[in-house]
Amino acid sequence: MWPMTFGLACCAVEMMHMAAARYDQDRLGVVFRASPRQSDIMIVAGTLTNKMAPALRKVYDQMPEPRWVISMGSCANGGGYYHYSYSVVRGCDRKL
Repeated sequence: MWPMTFGLACCAVEMMHMAAARYDQDRLGVVFRASPRQSDIMIVAGTLTNKMAPALRKVYDQMPEPRWVISMGSCANGGGYYHYSYSVVRGCDRKL
């Protein structure tokens, strides 16, 4: 599994903990990739805004098939605490 991080807010810190020594995802074959062309999974972590949504779509389109998206945290799933803000996408599935 070759995930690419798309960390937007505080959930990205939790995602980084997964790669640290305590959990050590590398021993399970999960290695973060910096390039979307080398990834098969995108982990979206944090609040997605309307201004950032085109960049998310552009990165998603650069990933090779088959590709998957993991929405991590309540902000990426449905807007979270900022759900009623005019600038927040209420779930990254609306843009992908």
